[in-house]
Amino acid sequence: MAIDSRYKMSQERLDTLKEELHYLETTREKEVAELIKEARSFGDLSENSEYDEAKTEQGKLYSRIAEITDLIEKAACACSMSTRTWKRSTPSSARRRPTPWKAAFRMTVRSALRSRVTKSVRPSRSQPRSASCSSRSLPSKTKTEEPIMNEERKNQQAAAEPSLSEILQIRRDKLKALQDAGRDPFVQTRFERSAYSADIKNDFDAYDGKTLQAAGRIMSKRGMGKAIFCDIQDDRGQIQLYVRKDAVTEQEFADFRKYDIGDIIGVSGYAFKTKTGEISIHVQQVTLLSKSLRPLPEKFHGMTNTELRYRQRYVDLIMNPESKRNFQIRSQFVAYLRRYLDGLGFMEVETPVLSPIAGGATARPFITHHNTLDIDMYMRIATELHLKRLIVGGIERVYEVGRIFRNEGMDTKHNPEFTTCELYQAYTNLDGMMDILEGILSGAAKEILGTYQLQWLGHDVDLTPSWRRVTMADAVKDVTGADFMAILGDADAAVALAKSVGVDMENVAHTWGNALYETFDQKVESTLIQPTFITMYPVEVSPL
Repeated sequence: MAIDSRYKMSQERLDTLKEELHYLETTREKEVAELIKEARSFGDLSENSEYDEAKTEQGKLYSRIAEITDLIEKAACACSMSTRTWKRSTPSSARRRPTPWKAAFRMTVRSALRSRVTKSVRPSRSQPRSASCSSRSLPSKTKTEEPIMNEERKNQQAAAEPSLSEILQIRRDKLKALQDAGRDPFVQTRFERSAYSADIKNDFDAYDGKTLQAAGRIMSKRGMGKAIFCDIQDDRGQIQLYVRKDAVTEQEFADFRKYDIGDIIGVSGYAFKTKTGEISIHVQQVTLLSKSLRPLPEKFHGMTNTELRYRQRYVDLIMNPESKRNFQIRSQFVAYLRRYLDGLGFMEVETPVLSPIAGGATARPFITHHNTLDIDMYMRIATELHLKRLIVGGIERVYEVGRIFRNEGMDTKHNPEFTTCELYQAYTNLDGMMDILEGILSGAAKEILGTYQLQWLGHDVDLTPSWRRVTMADAVKDVTGADFMAILGDADAAVALAKSVGVDMENVAHTWGNALYETFDQKVESTLIQPTFITMYPVEVSPL
C-alpha cells in the first residue's frame, strides 16, 4: 500500500511534532485564553476588534492541534506499514539499504554535519576521527577553502546583478531615448481593445485565425533569436504573445526586444495554438502604451512581505491573482446584497456621516470641527440611529451600505474605517431577520462561487439553506451537558455549574447570564463549524 509522503518522517521530526503539540495544548492554549479574557474586558463584544482577533487566533490554534494530531497518528501508522512491507517484499541481502525517504533524511544529516565541520579546525592525522566526521562524509576541499570560495561566488553574483538604483536609471534612460526619438509612450492615451485574454482562451474557436486587438502588462519575456515569446496580463488573466521578426516592422521588433517586465503594450494579431497546444496571439503590430519605471517583484517569490502588500496594494494586485480575486468577490457580493434587498422591497438610503453626537454603538469616535457652525462633530460609528428614524417616518424597509469610522485599534483584519450594511424592517422579529441573513449569504455563495460548499480554516462548510437555529442555553447543554435553564436566575448555582465543566470564571461578574455566556464562549463556540444562529443571549452581554 502506498504511503502519503507527508507521513514519512524521521523519529526526530516525530518528536518535534509531539513537543509542538504539547506546547500548543498547554502553554499556548492558556495564552490564547488569557487574550480572550483580556479582550472581553474592553466592553461591547459585537464591536470589539481585539476580541475578534483573539477568537481567530483560537480557531487557528485548534486547527493546528488537529493537524499535528493527524500527522502523528498517520506517521506512526506509516512507519509500521513501511516496515512490514519492506520485510515482506525485500530479500534479506538488500534490507540494509535505507528506503528512499530515509536515505534523503540521512543525506540531510550528513550535509548538516559537513557544514558544522567546515567551521572547525580539520583534525590532524594523529587525532582519531569521530563517526560523524568520517572520511566519506568530508568534502574533498579543505575546510577553509570552501567558505572562501562560497564567499567569492556570492561577491561575483552581487557584482553581476545591477542595484535597484541602476535599474531605475536604465529604465529612465530607455524612456528618454524613446521620447527623444519621437516615440513617447505616454502621448498615446487610447487603445481600442477587441478581446480579453480570458475571452480568447475560453472561446478559442471564435477567435482562431481572426484578427484581434489585445492589451496588457508584460509579466515575462523569453527571447529565441528571431522570435520572442512573452506573457501579458490584463484585467481577466494572462495570455502568451508570439512576436516574429518577419511579422512586424524592423523598428517594432527592435523596440520590443528592449521592453521591460512591467511595461504595458497593445498588440494586433491573430489567435493560434503553438506546437505545445498553448493558446497564443501571433503579433503583427505592437505598441508601447506605458513604460514601467520601477521593476516588479521577483517572479518566483512574488510579493511576500505582508506589510508591503498592504502598503502597496497596486503591486500586490499585479503579482498576486488571489488578491485581485478578493477584490472581485467583494464587489460581486455588495452588488448581490443590493439586488437581494431591493428584491424584498427594501429602500437604500444615505445618512449623514457627521453627527453632533456619537451614538448607535459603544466605540471611540473620530472628532472633527465644523468651522461654519463652530462646533465639534463626530464621524459616525454606526448608521443605526438615522435608519431607525426613517422607520419611524414610515419607510417600512430600509437599509444602508455605508462607511463607519471608529478611532480604535487596527491590524490586518480591523481598520478604523470600514463598510457595514444595516437594515431595518417593520412588522417582523428576529426570525424574519435570520431568514434575510441566511438568504443573503447562501445566495451570494451560490451566485459568486457556484456552490454552497466551501472550505474555511481547514473545515468543510455547507451554506445550503435551512441553517440550524438554537438558543445559547440549548447549545451549551448539547455540548457540555450543563442545563442552565434548570437553574434560571440562580447566580451562585450557575457559577458553580460553569466551573464544574471547566469554565474559568475569574475576573468575570458572577451572574447567571455571565456564567452561561462564559460556558458558551469557552466550551461551545469553537465546536460550531457549520452555519448556526445562536439566539437568546443573556441580557448581561447584550450591548443594546
